[in-house]
Amino acid sequence: MEDRRSDGQPDYERSIQTLLSWFTRSYAQEVIDPDASIPKTQAFMPIDEVKNYLSENRHSKLREILSVLFPDSDDVIPSDIVPNYVAVFCILLQISEGKYMKHFRSYDSLRDDALPFDPHRPPPNWPKNTSDPAFLQKFCDHQWKFCVPVLQRPLSDKHFESDRVLPITFKQTLSTGASASLWLIKLHPSYNGLVQRDATAVRSLDTISPFSDLPNFNRHGAMAMRTRSSSKPTLPQMRENTTITK
Repeated sequence: MEDRRSDGQPDYERSIQTLLSWFTRSYAQEVIDPDASIPKTQAFMPIDEVKNYLSENRHSKLREILSVLFPDSDDVIPSDIVPNYVAVFCILLQISEGKYMKHFRSYDSLRDDALPFDPHRPPPNWPKNTSDPAFLQKFCDHQWKFCVPVLQRPLSDKHFESDRVLPITFKQTLSTGASASLWLIKLHPSYNGLVQRDATAVRSLDTISPFSDLPNFNRHGAMAMRTRSSSKPTLPQMRENTTITK
């Protein structure tokens, strides 16, 4: 078995430390339970912001990171990462396995749009010769912050994994009942694909199934949402004759 630990990721390097510190400062928060004594949230990284960070000044920050990951080679270049492998690159850096980017960039099955991966079933072309048997599990544990879904139509009967972070950055309880709750929520703009930017309607929505939540908003990402009670809300289905409010 190939051992790469002796030639592992140089986490002490300034360029890597700078990016990891920037992550900590830049996380957005999914609001899960706004009514808890300490509101429950989950961190996620808006991937558009990471792309902008890595692309600044003709990819200068990214080039610095690649130069310390691959000091004896220029095989991995910025276009290998931006725009299609940004999330996997960030995850690999967070688990100190950035050197595997040289392997990942060669396979569509390991691209950002293939996320999330299943820790029990490696995706096609997952690296086999690793010194860490927990490599896949560690990757999967860290992937959720970087694979937030863009919410777009159709919303009918939409389900997400229980660990999936949803881009709800604001949630206000409007009413609760025995079997359903109604919230006003706001989505992070990078993940709001439900309406065009100039849309101004906030709509009332029906619930489909008790699993994960969300529907349709105004230009600021606000929306009214009704879901059945469950540990993870449900993505409602919009009616054609929705009630338009301001």
